Amino acid sequence: MDLFEKIERTRHFGDTFLTWLCFESEENDGHFKLLNGEVIALYFDNQLITTDTLYPWQKTINIPADMPTGSKHLIEAVATDKSGAQGVAQIEVTIEADKTGPEIVFIGPVPQTRIPINSRLDALIEVNDFQSSVRAVEFLLDRQSLTTLQKEPYRHTILTNNKVGQHQLTIRAWDANGNMSEKSIPIYYEREKMLVTKTPEITNVKNYRTSVSIDLTVPEPENIEYILVQGVKGEETVFEQTINNPLKLTQLQIEKSTQGKVRLELWSKVKNQKITRTSQKKIDF
Repeated sequence: MDLFEKIERTRHFGDTFLTWLCFESEENDGHFKLLNGEVIALYFDNQLITTDTLYPWQKTINIPADMPTGSKHLIEAVATDKSGAQGVAQIEVTIEADKTGPEIVFIGPVPQTRIPINSRLDALIEVNDFQSSVRAVEFLLDRQSLTTLQKEPYRHTILTNNKVGQHQLTIRAWDANGNMSEKSIPIYYEREKMLVTKTPEITNVKNYRTSVSIDLTVPEPENIEYILVQGVKGEETVFEQTINNPLKLTQLQIEKSTQGKVRLELWSKVKNQKITRTSQKKIDF
């Protein structure tokens, strides 16, 4: 007997409804299926938050920052079947003080990244706070502050002009309530390598779960005004970044914002000449 058969045959639920949902969530990754014509409505303090008829059904309720700590509130889920019969589940929640800092995810570089000295290392970070909002994100190298950002994207270019060996890249993030999180990864600076390419080129492509890391090599950077990297899917440009006054090597992080095959193109602008495409590679996002 499924949920809506129960609703149709019995008009009172209470704990039975909640127990059924709890059991279903354990068996089905927190989701339950709705059949045609069946609707779930979610209320917070008698205010309608959402209605849904599609699977999977899930909803995050954003609690306003000005809601007082210790206040109690009512969450209701109302299920309506095709005949109009309803089942209602209620739960009372108490607002607790936010004591958790933001969540920090390194899109790139990844731990143990190796890059030559006198290069550019692109650092791209994802920061989320599920109880309030992100106030600031600080980038540090070997505990020395590099920059602090107040809005997305949380991206910073690091010049690898320190000594050869292991270094520590650290991210600190604060939320609107003053909670702080910190996360670090080791990176390694190597000696400079001879470039075998004669024109700017995309090399050393590394495909990770949420990002792609590429090296952009420029044999004679003193002659290049800028390079342009584009990600093209079909006729659509899904990624684009310009790098002015490039060094011999730049390691760039590209967040996977789409799925499927993407063509990466590198365009170079030589001084007093037209911009030309000097390299391209196809990768799977």
